[in-house]
Amino acid sequence: MRRSLRVSPFRSFLLGALAPFVAAVFVIGCAQSHASFEDGGARDTGRGGGACAVAADCTLLPASCCGACGAPTASDMIAVRNEDVEVNRARACAGGVGCPECFMQPDAFLLAVCEAGACEARDLRTDDLTVCIMDDDCQLAPRDCCGCGQLGLGDTIAFNPSRGSYGELVCDPRLICPPCAPLLDGLRAACVAGHCDVVEASAP
Repeated sequence: MRRSLRVSPFRSFLLGALAPFVAAVFVIGCAQSHASFEDGGARDTGRGGGACAVAADCTLLPASCCGACGAPTASDMIAVRNEDVEVNRARACAGGVGCPECFMQPDAFLLAVCEAGACEARDLRTDDLTVCIMDDDCQLAPRDCCGCGQLGLGDTIAFNPSRGSYGELVCDPRLICPPCAPLLDGLRAACVAGHCDVVEASAP
């Protein structure tokens, strides 16, 4: 004859009272476990920045450990002082599970600039410097201050000269560039969605 298992009223009450708390702990634990595997498992929670005198004092990095195949994106970027790069990477990748083996060309319109004495990450595609109405408002420029030779999409930006100077934004005034000129064949500046952009010359 089989005996049925009886649970005392007190034990039934205790199990019923604790059930919601056990479920909550389980759900939170699972969420944190899954989050730890996103983008190498970590993200820099610092605000970046750091004292600077010119844009060359700053480096643009992904805020997350891996970025997009190692590159910063408009929604995942931070600017830090050059000497803080290693510290920042160690913090962002602490406890990470490793990054995918892939490469993506950095976006030329994402910059580290020195604004009011502090490093700042900036997206030129949403900046006042690139606001435009028509293609003729825009002008091509090398992304790097001393860019020369044949430049491609990844080396070139476009801005509106009437809105300000790109050189003043990113170049050290003490820098002396070699006597060579950038070659921008095959590229043109276009006004796209109200901001200057770089497109191939053959693009409509």
